[in-house]
Amino acid sequence: MVFHRLLGLNGLTSRAVQRCPHRGLFGMLNAVFNRVDPARIREVGPDMAASEWLLRCGAAVKYKGLEKWNEDYNLLPSGPRGKFAIAEVDATDSSIMHIGFEHFQNLQHLKVLKLHHCTYLRDVCLSKLIYLKDTLEDLQVSSCGDVTDTGLLHLHKLQ
Repeated sequence: MVFHRLLGLNGLTSRAVQRCPHRGLFGMLNAVFNRVDPARIREVGPDMAASEWLLRCGAAVKYKGLEKWNEDYNLLPSGPRGKFAIAEVDATDSSIMHIGFEHFQNLQHLKVLKLHHCTYLRDVCLSKLIYLKDTLEDLQVSSCGDVTDTGLLHLHKLQ
């Protein structure tokens, strides 16, 4: 329990941490990085909260109307709420996991999502892509070892 308090895991449900038991310490740290904070989403908006999550986990984000990719959490754009909308995500080699996929809710401009070699990606993540049903045009899921045929079956819901 002391260990959980030091890592800030007290706010996570025990199930969220237990779902990654084979990942050890890094799995628990990544569970913290993937945690959804509804208050933060209300404060900065869904796109900026999702940007913070994705960049914290090592993904890259491209915003609507901008050509340059952002790969650095410290270089998050600033401006009025809603000014920057996520258009593309490259999550190659990132630590995104099912706990954080709730961040995809209410993203209205995300058209391209690349999930390549995502160590923590599991079948349940693909079921949560339903949040992007109305906007997603291009999806790549490759070299994600914990994704099975069962998870890929969820993709038919995106049509």
